[in-house]
Amino acid sequence: MVKKEKISEEEKNMLDKLPKEAQEKLKQIKGKLDKFQKELVKKFDKYISGIALMPPQKTEGEEKPDTNKINVLILVDDSDSQKMSKTELRDKLQGIMTNMAKDIDKNLVPQVIILSELWQSCYDGK
Repeated sequence: MVKKEKISEEEKNMLDKLPKEAQEKLKQIKGKLDKFQKELVKKFDKYISGIALMPPQKTEGEEKPDTNKINVLILVDDSDSQKMSKTELRDKLQGIMTNMAKDIDKNLVPQVIILSELWQSCYDGK
């Protein structure tokens, strides 16, 4: 049995204010993200701390960001990783998650951040 997620009244009001095109695009993105999230959690269960949808990013040489790309930020807990360096771990996870995303949709662009890097960035004041 598939559970339907409940949408809060506030979320529904915000969605109703959007044009029909935007509503449809958000529904498509949500479906892809839900599928991607389930695959990630199935494979990396207790190591995934968070998954967030990010706004489109502008790449060098472009005036406008590519709105077809779906940028996803994935926060991974690396507190019990001792077999490889933090950089190696992040690069390996980035490769695996990029392949998983491509299987779901070629426009899904995951960006992996490990928890220790986030902590260090906060300590450095970035």
